[in-house]
Amino acid sequence: MEVQFGQYRGQTSMTFRELYESTDKDVSSYRSWIRTKAVNTPGSSMSKLKLYVVRRDRSQLPASPASATTAGRPSTSTDQSPSARQSASSGAAVGTPAPSTPSSSARKTGDPRAPQPSSSSTNQRKSSSSPRKRTAHEWVSRALLVRDQTGRAVLCENLTLWHHPPGPRMVYNQRPSSPDTFFQRPFFYWAPYRLWRYHLKCPNCAHKLTGCGVYKTVRKVVDRDGWYYMGTEYLECRYCRKKVASWSNSVRKQLDPSHQDLFPAVLTYRLSCDLRVVGQLKSRTLGNSVNQLYNTLQEQHSDAWMRRAINYLGVCEQFLALSNVRGHFPPPPQMPPLPSPIWLLTVFVYDVLTRLDEFKARIMSTFGSIIKMDSTKMASAASDTAAWVTNVGNEHGQVLMSVLTCSEGLSRMVAGLMRRYRLAGVPPPEVIYVDRDCCKRDGLSTTAALFQ
Repeated sequence: MEVQFGQYRGQTSMTFRELYESTDKDVSSYRSWIRTKAVNTPGSSMSKLKLYVVRRDRSQLPASPASATTAGRPSTSTDQSPSARQSASSGAAVGTPAPSTPSSSARKTGDPRAPQPSSSSTNQRKSSSSPRKRTAHEWVSRALLVRDQTGRAVLCENLTLWHHPPGPRMVYNQRPSSPDTFFQRPFFYWAPYRLWRYHLKCPNCAHKLTGCGVYKTVRKVVDRDGWYYMGTEYLECRYCRKKVASWSNSVRKQLDPSHQDLFPAVLTYRLSCDLRVVGQLKSRTLGNSVNQLYNTLQEQHSDAWMRRAINYLGVCEQFLALSNVRGHFPPPPQMPPLPSPIWLLTVFVYDVLTRLDEFKARIMSTFGSIIKMDSTKMASAASDTAAWVTNVGNEHGQVLMSVLTCSEGLSRMVAGLMRRYRLAGVPPPEVIYVDRDCCKRDGLSTTAALFQ
């Protein structure tokens, strides 16, 4: 059939096949518009053209969404969001190129049916930094993306938080072309808006946030025996146009505690650290230092990397023993270096700051009926400085308050302590141990009057 409607009305006749296989930029843009055009009149010429384009798209799609090549559909698409275009191009760049590679005769004769690589897919292949990253893009795209009716790459409906790589095969009938599948790492996708249908508020204007695709930044997280990657969704406020990632503190604070606990890491500017690693620094016992944790992580990472390398080299050795000609195998990749102990200590401080309100509430909830108040004895050069420490403890050995003062004028400290007792509805202390002003012949002593 010929295209005799729209912008091609009255022009030179063009068949549906010629419009679909044309590499002209304007025709490609028009073809992309046809995919998203809502047809209200069944049986019309526009409806027949859209049905033809959709059928051609489906016939050229591979079995798995992530292994789709760029030859099956045009590379220029105006109906996709930036995140969807990025995901689709990533899946196209890492796919198996053999089925879509045109023959040499087709390239020489200029057959229009021979698929030609688009410029965007070529740039995507050039921009990929390593084959290992392309392999990671492939299985992540297969786990997260599916094709809709128009052939676009969209997020699947049954999303989960953790996605694990397929890993190497149990039996190899031919030698592995690269060690990438032996060194794949898990992927964590954080999407509270899409998974749990939260009504999130904008941190800028308190209006409702809506989803606007996938956040382009992927974080690398330090785990106990390796690394894993983390991605998240992108949210947008339709009122003030502010965009925010779902893993930001302003969004995570709006979730229920049960869902907040599912977030696995502490985020920093460049790298991130798993909470299980940070948790090993909470017990500040003798010998549990940051350097000790760094050495432990170094040993565990080395052991896990060595096991993967031995598995890969063992498979390669089997094919070397079966072949008469010694082949060449790519060496295993280098183990990623661990961040410094100073960085681990910084991450621990970030984690403590997230629980600062909890620590304050725990300290302010400490009381006692028998208390002891004592100050350090500072003289000479330390006098009249803020090095004078006063501690107040109870009968259980717990510290109720610790302040730095310039002298023994502690009336404001005691007033704040007694206000804490009154607000909590706890009776004042019955016995007070002090080293001075504890006795008076007539009436209350100076110290006893402070605690009334």
